[in-house]
Amino acid sequence: MRMRKTRAKTVVVAGVALLCALALAEAAEALAVAKAIALGGFHTCALLGDGTLQCWGRNDYGQLGNVSAPATLVTAPTEVGGLTGVAALSAGGYHNCALLSDSSIWCWGRNDKGQLGNGTPVAQSTAPTKVVGIGPAVMVSSGAYHTCALLVDETVWCWGWNEFGQLGNGTLLDSATPTQVLGGISSATVIASGGHHSCAVLADGTMRCWGGNDYGQLGNGTLIPSGSIVGTNVGGAVPVPTQVTGIATAVTASAGFVHTCALLADGTLRCWGWNGYGELGDGTTNEATAPTQVVGIAGATAVTAGGYHTCTTASNGTLWCWGRNDSGQLGNGTTTGALTPTVVPGVAGVMVSAGHMHTCALLSGGTADCWGQNGWGQLGNGTTTDSARPKLVSDSRSTSPSSDTAVATIDATGLAASMSVGSALSGFRLFDIDMGPSRGADRTAKFICWSEVRRTSLPTFMILG
Repeated sequence: MRMRKTRAKTVVVAGVALLCALALAEAAEALAVAKAIALGGFHTCALLGDGTLQCWGRNDYGQLGNVSAPATLVTAPTEVGGLTGVAALSAGGYHNCALLSDSSIWCWGRNDKGQLGNGTPVAQSTAPTKVVGIGPAVMVSSGAYHTCALLVDETVWCWGWNEFGQLGNGTLLDSATPTQVLGGISSATVIASGGHHSCAVLADGTMRCWGGNDYGQLGNGTLIPSGSIVGTNVGGAVPVPTQVTGIATAVTASAGFVHTCALLADGTLRCWGWNGYGELGDGTTNEATAPTQVVGIAGATAVTAGGYHTCTTASNGTLWCWGRNDSGQLGNGTTTGALTPTVVPGVAGVMVSAGHMHTCALLSGGTADCWGQNGWGQLGNGTTTDSARPKLVSDSRSTSPSSDTAVATIDATGLAASMSVGSALSGFRLFDIDMGPSRGADRTAKFICWSEVRRTSLPTFMILG
């Protein structure tokens, strides 16, 4: 796209004056936007419209998929190397997997339990590696240390850590290559991998779960293990699928660390398992071995279970979260937990994803807001500061205080002390936002903006591409 020259002008949006040398609409038009977002334990990844990926946050196991990225943390989006044509992605505890348009699966990050599925004993991989020994897939789901895939033939295959039977193959033995889930599952439509359990929604609306059941996260009405176990016997292990009690119209499901939730066809939600922080949303802290209804939610369109919190999107575009909130992962401006759903103010999302202690929402324009724990930079806003309110994800090339004295006189704190446009902009902070090379043009898009210091969040933009 050819970018037209524009005169500097003042734009007032919600009472905030912005002086830009390039119109935001023109800059955004040249940028790729996200169409999906996935949260791991302490990192985040986004699928872009051009079929590539970007990740940010914790990177000590190479989970960001960029060999040149720091081996500690990255606070803004960085490109995942070597992958194009990505159709879907899933983020696990310390690893990620991507489903490509050719129905193959590629994984990267931590691999000490074989969770990358490449058949090798290598402890980690900073570059995506292909999962071996598996047929064409239509869905992939990454758990804490294991991974599952739904194939075209509607069977389910899992690999990685299996101490609690989360691979569903009747044993408790880890596997570095995919192994088929037993129990006659041949009509699965959705899969979900949790901390140490897994679940599948079947075509008839019923559900099957397997793996750890120490807190009732399998939803079969009991904590007692079942099935034939081969390997080290572990309390609460269910290594073959067991039917979830009372679920007959499930549309989709999500598995958290030790709890599980399902969206039903009538737009209501059911959750079960550990409930110490109120993540089941039933108004109590009592664990449930069978599904219990989330109170106050109707018209739900999706559900995501995090470490110890849960979120949903409603048909009117609002977002609701409940459960643990000590890092602000509920996004309601507090760090007080909630036993029932609480709205995330000011965010109308099309997709929400919950990590261990942070949450992100994909917005209608392809940008994303994140909130909660940020010690590893998993919010992607260029800082490592937790946030109890949604913050816009920023690009790795953007949002830095400017020292360009040709535009304004900058004081020691980064404030624009004086500007040629007059004293009306006194007390505004200056930002020099470099978009990087624009798509389809051999030039760099750049604009200068000011924002009132009193704003709680700085003007940042998700520039994924």
